[in-house]
Amino acid sequence: MIHLIVSFVLAAAFVMAGCGPRISKETYVAAMADMGCKMVMENSPGGEAVLKEKGISQADIDEFRKKSGRDDMMAAATEIANKVAACHGVK
Repeated sequence: MIHLIVSFVLAAAFVMAGCGPRISKETYVAAMADMGCKMVMENSPGGEAVLKEKGISQADIDEFRKKSGRDDMMAAATEIANKVAACHGVK
């Protein structure tokens, strides 16, 4: 019986780990803010260079967006906007 419970808990942990995005919110925010500060778009060579520098891919960004909740994305967008505004001298 214990074997069954342990197996179930481990299986659930693997499923839950697979449900979340591969990159963290901090990584996403850092990449997007860096692109905003450099005034490049994701699909431009400059954007691709930023993603490569951060060690992530466009697929990672897309997956993060798909798997993040509305509130998480709103918080990330606010954080990105504040960082980009600051690097352009807006207080």
